[in-house]
Amino acid sequence: ASPSPSPPHQHQAAPAMDLTQLIIQFQRMNAPTFAGTENPTTVLEWIKELDKIFAVLPLPDRQRVSLAAYQMKEDAFDWWIDHWARRSEAELHALSWEQMKMM
Repeated sequence: ASPSPSPPHQHQAAPAMDLTQLIIQFQRMNAPTFAGTENPTTVLEWIKELDKIFAVLPLPDRQRVSLAAYQMKEDAFDWWIDHWARRSEAELHALSWEQMKMM
């Protein structure tokens, strides 16, 4: 006998958020931007604020890296583009949030 279909009331896994929904939710959490600085305290504060958001918005590393990069402005964004423009797509996708924080 073939298995019977799942009842409609059974819990189903929620579909993954699309990128637009993810960015909207991330921005609603007052994600800070980062323009770049030589002051390590400012960098650590930015990372700490993003870590707080990521603690309640559980995401795969790849999305954490993408959202953090999205919040970079001015010199920080220029650094990101310069640093990653020479990398392969595979290297970029392998970058974890923990690795990015150490850069």
